[in-house]
Amino acid sequence: MSDPQVGSTTFSIRVTSDGVTVVSLFGELDVTTVDDLRPSLNSLAARRLSRVELDLSRLRMIDSIGTGVLVAFYKRMRAHGGEVVLRETGGQPLAILRLVHLDRILLRP
Repeated sequence: MSDPQVGSTTFSIRVTSDGVTVVSLFGELDVTTVDDLRPSLNSLAARRLSRVELDLSRLRMIDSIGTGVLVAFYKRMRAHGGEVVLRETGGQPLAILRLVHLDRILLRP
């Protein structure tokens, strides 16, 4: 996959050998890009998966709208007993998650 352009979000979805769905986000997740991701997250939640990991290692920036999409996905997954875990989070996305205390809920040591 090529590197995303500035101001865009791309993502990939894969299933690991042990059945965990991993969504990798690249670029920026903000008001201008969330509509690209939201339908895929809604589809994953509707499948009632037991665990989804969000890999944010290549996410450069997230705003309040992007954070809201992740929170909504988390709530939909939890409603049926599913789990959402953020991994490989750093930089500005981690700072935002810490600011709103989502690191306590979504990040696992």
